[in-house]
Amino acid sequence: MSKCRSASLNFLLLLIVLVSGCKEEVLIPEQHLSLSTLPVTDISEAGAVFHAGLSNSEKKKL
Repeated sequence: MSKCRSASLNFLLLLIVLVSGCKEEVLIPEQHLSLSTLPVTDISEAGAVFHAGLSNSEKKKL
């Protein structure tokens, strides 16, 4: 491929990118999760059971 043709293709690609434009970012409100640790139960030589709770800032059920 000649240098002229390569330069034309690069220019064409750049033009397509610029013409296609950018879309405005749509902001979605963030949901902050909260983790709370609860007591460990059923402790034995074989293992233990860990408990925890998750909640979000909107107080919706998870």
